[in-house]
Amino acid sequence: MIKKVIFNDPATIVVWADGVKTVVRCQDGDIYDKRTGLLLCIAKRSFGNTSVYNDVLNKYAPYKS
Repeated sequence: MIKKVIFNDPATIVVWADGVKTVVRCQDGDIYDKRTGLLLCIAKRSFGNTSVYNDVLNKYAPYKS
C-alpha cells in the first residue's frame, strides 16, 4: 500500500508502507504529469524498482518520432 506520494516536478516519489521509496523522473522532452508519474511509480514498483519497466514501455508503447 502507498503511505505517501510526493509530487515535485519533474519527479514523483512514492513511499510505500514497507518504507521503500520509488522515484520516477521526466525524461528529456516529457511534460510533467502527476497522474502519469504515480502510474509509473506503481509500474516501477511492480517490476522490482528497476529500470525494467522502462524496457517494457519502450517495447510495447514506444515514443512516436
